[in-house]
Amino acid sequence: MGKIDSFGSFINKAAVNFFPLACLFELTYRCNLSCKHCYVVSKKTKELSKLEVFAILRQLKDMRCLNLIFSGGEILTRKDFFAIAAYARKLNFNIILYTNGTLIDAKTADKIREMMASGEFLGEGFYPYFNEMMSKWSNKNS
Repeated sequence: MGKIDSFGSFINKAAVNFFPLACLFELTYRCNLSCKHCYVVSKKTKELSKLEVFAILRQLKDMRCLNLIFSGGEILTRKDFFAIAAYARKLNFNIILYTNGTLIDAKTADKIREMMASGEFLGEGFYPYFNEMMSKWSNKNS
């Protein structure tokens, strides 16, 4: 790809070389909530297996994708979510999580913190306890 002098140069090289900067990967249609504003409709569709997800992650890595956004439904309803996320970290993706935050207890927060060496976390900010939970999680990350 050559030397990159600036972020703008990087974006231009990404465009010229046709590699995606980010992928929004919807891991599941399942959710523990039924929010009126949500565009994700719960479906009885079979989810991709963990091995199928791994294969797609390898393809994204081969395409030079940098940012991987895990979304759904609610990503934490997948029993294998942390195995998938760990594999994505092994492939050096910058991971971003879209979650409603309602399934995050102390143990889950610790797992997220360990996995998120870099990356972002986005939850639904309209739940009364969300800001308190996030501030506790963020303080542990400092």
